Amino acid sequence: MDASPTIFDDAIPVGTTFPPCEFILEPERVRHYAAAVEADNPLYHQAAVEASGPHPGAVAPPTIAAIYVRHAYSKAASPIPGTVHARQAYRFHRPQRAGDRLTLTATLVERYVRKERIYVVIRTVATNQHGELVTEATNTVFLPHKKAT
Repeated sequence: MDASPTIFDDAIPVGTTFPPCEFILEPERVRHYAAAVEADNPLYHQAAVEASGPHPGAVAPPTIAAIYVRHAYSKAASPIPGTVHARQAYRFHRPQRAGDRLTLTATLVERYVRKERIYVVIRTVATNQHGELVTEATNTVFLPHKKAT
């Protein structure tokens, strides 16, 4: 039985944009995440912010993007156990809010070899339910047990 191609294989060419996927920033997820990372900004915790702020919905900590970006590239290609996160960069364009319905589009932008390991770079773009750009992320991952041939 043949294994499905992965982002580490040439079968998926650099430049491939994967089908978009959705991620909902549920208010409970935002509260749990903020508590887990000890983010004490009241904007992450106060339910009143949802109704009284200039923008509806409590603000989510920016670093929650790591969760939905990982979700996007896990959906993009078969996840592989043991993948190591090597580098990340985020650009935030507007606040992410509890209740936002994010559309995530991941693109394989680079594949290279360093120290006999195959690295891949994935760019993910997140837009909200209004079509507004929320986050751009670039992540580099590699497999420590897969050597380049």
